[in-house]
Amino acid sequence: MLVARRGLVPLASRPRMVTSAIRGRGMSITIREMRSPDISVCRLLLFQLGYDLTLQEVKRRYGAIREKQDHAVFVGEQDGQGVALLHVYERPAFDKPPEASIRIIGAQGLAKR
Repeated sequence: MLVARRGLVPLASRPRMVTSAIRGRGMSITIREMRSPDISVCRLLLFQLGYDLTLQEVKRRYGAIREKQDHAVFVGEQDGQGVALLHVYERPAFDKPPEASIRIIGAQGLAKR
């Protein structure tokens, strides 16, 4: 689970509207937890990264991720439009302390690297 000792709280116990703003280079992006209405935007961003998934498959995967307390999905909004996607989860290991691992990041208009 994303743990409180690192400043993160389990997804199930967090308020649903966690937001933060990023400003710079003439733009402002609001970051918040993904919600069900964001699934269509999520599908578009995943498509831009090369993942051609049906809407039903994105819904299924989103539901599976939401069930996990050690996973979180965030979207970035600019001018009310979804422009970025971030999936992060805890990765425990023997060789180092647990860490947050970014599984996927996508932003509208950027090519997959």
